[in-house]
Amino acid sequence: MHGRSPRSALARALRCGALLLSIGLAAPAFGQGEGPSQDLRDYTLEQILDMEVSIASPSDQKQGDAPAAVYVLTGDEIRRAGFTTIQEALRMVPGFFVARYTSTLWQVTARGFSGSFASDLLVMIDGVSVYTPLFAGVWWELQAIDMDDVERIEIVRGPGASLWGANAVNGVINVITKHSKDTHGVRVTALAGNESRELAARWGGKLDEDVDYRAWFKGSENSPLVDSLGDPANEHWTIGKVGFRTDWTRANGDRVKFLGNGYVAGVQESYAVAFPTAPFSRIANDTTPKNGGFLLGSWERDDTPDSNMKLSAWWSKDFQKQVDFRMNIDVFDVEFRRSRNLAADNTLTWGVGYHVVNSHLPSDFTYTFDPISRVQQTPRVFLHDEIRFPEQNASVTLAAQVEHTSFTGFEVQPSIRALWHPRENHTVWAALSRAVRTPSIEENDIAFRLPYDNFSGDFFLEQGSSRYESEKVVAAETGWRWSPSPTLSLDVSAFYNHYDDKRTLEFGTPFNSGGLQFFPFTFDNKAQARSYGVEVACDWDVSDRWRIRSGYSLFKLHTTLDADSNDFFLPTTDHSTPKNQINVRSYYDLGEHWEFDVGAYYVDDVLSYDNPAYTRVDARLGWNPNPNVRFSLGVQNAFMDQHPETGEDLIGIGTEVERNVYFSVSWSH
Repeated sequence: MHGRSPRSALARALRCGALLLSIGLAAPAFGQGEGPSQDLRDYTLEQILDMEVSIASPSDQKQGDAPAAVYVLTGDEIRRAGFTTIQEALRMVPGFFVARYTSTLWQVTARGFSGSFASDLLVMIDGVSVYTPLFAGVWWELQAIDMDDVERIEIVRGPGASLWGANAVNGVINVITKHSKDTHGVRVTALAGNESRELAARWGGKLDEDVDYRAWFKGSENSPLVDSLGDPANEHWTIGKVGFRTDWTRANGDRVKFLGNGYVAGVQESYAVAFPTAPFSRIANDTTPKNGGFLLGSWERDDTPDSNMKLSAWWSKDFQKQVDFRMNIDVFDVEFRRSRNLAADNTLTWGVGYHVVNSHLPSDFTYTFDPISRVQQTPRVFLHDEIRFPEQNASVTLAAQVEHTSFTGFEVQPSIRALWHPRENHTVWAALSRAVRTPSIEENDIAFRLPYDNFSGDFFLEQGSSRYESEKVVAAETGWRWSPSPTLSLDVSAFYNHYDDKRTLEFGTPFNSGGLQFFPFTFDNKAQARSYGVEVACDWDVSDRWRIRSGYSLFKLHTTLDADSNDFFLPTTDHSTPKNQINVRSYYDLGEHWEFDVGAYYVDDVLSYDNPAYTRVDARLGWNPNPNVRFSLGVQNAFMDQHPETGEDLIGIGTEVERNVYFSVSWSH
């Protein structure tokens, strides 16, 4: 959707603002409080690469044994890189493109189709999806969790639909927070920077011998970005968030988890409001209230040495109110899964789930939804069978997920993955997958009216369609991992994706209604695309005090339209993602109490925005005089006063990212 829309107008709000540079000063990522201090320096590169992940398989497996393009960011690595939000931290991931439109609006994509409506990336926090069904994307500004409590972020580049379901098309992200046993005590973190001011607090302990807990608060106040002349844009915003987590390990080994959070935010916005009479529009300067949160509960049991079962359920709510629009969406999800070793070398996991979306979208003339209220129900089943061949040092995984959606009926998403260790320290993997991106409420139900001017009574009309189908992708991937020594590793992935039924906006026949002239554009599926690329990660422990992590990605995309399509927006997608990206991050311990960290990020030009290539350099100096106190002084975009990431002075976007100098302090007890 172009112009003002639920994705841009609704979505440009509470930007989870510089989430915690507590990150810049917070406690160690893996253990803190009463637990042992485990900073980045406490883990060798070999240990990090052997870290168990759960994003590519129903059960935990070593990162190096995953038959997928998996990448892990540890909490302490994020802290030392100086990033203050989840989305900014993803700049470190090969194959990801992160760009900032405004103070409250980012685009975050993997393997192409970037833009303010990037819809092919499934994002979760502790397994709770934050992918909104309204416009098929993520309100990144609302994901303002206390970054001090992040244990790691697990990322899969490429489809993950056979395990995670629809919308896991080009990638899956799961932000995993720390077990509450690792967050005992009190921690307070404050950040002052020219982009944001933040305060975060956390306290935790034991409710009983087997029950640990923590509660936390985070608040931030965020300045607008600037235009090309250095003048601030209108998007000052604030957000406050509270959360909790409890973990109960019963005497019989059962594991029970309960967590949740809630947020309240206010965002200054300027947007057009349309009317059916002259003048046909006005600019609203408004502070948009936004609030919501989620609750999750799970129970897990190892009923035998060879079998495991898990039941989980979560509920989320998001509410936003503009001058002429309200959004109230509740999502409920429940899932049961069971894993069992059918034989010594065969593990079968099966599961069933049920997903419900309840939306209520009352509005005025600018855009309306028909129906105003809707309930979507999506039952699902999945199978995941891993067969191992020890003598050949290989394994094959067959998986599929079947869902029935309210909009498109049955969707089948299978995959086959193979892994082979041809010799010591070498791993080769390959995969063939199918995934779908199901229609959003917007694509099915919306009517969005944008006046041509304030005098003529002519309107552009963007409208949804009940005939809109799911977008499909068939992805072929392969990868190679090599660790010539415990201090050096290389990870190379290559992919080829073929997309069908990609979204287009088709121009229809103009018509007159109520004395107004409408020029309609309707959502349709009249495009195909193919993309291909290479992603490389190289990590090196130069010494026991110095680690370097680096990444490179090469990406190309080609779209084609059906012969009867008249869409003129989609072709620009080919050039909305940089062809080349490089990042190099250095983590250096100057001494027992000092840290010096530098990151450099090269992003190729983005032709669709006429955005030039740029290189961003960040640096941070940390002082930890004792285990309970941390200081950080850092700078982002050190060598540029400001630079655009989505074009200069484009209407509604195109603001520029300034140099940011920050100081943070963290105290724990």
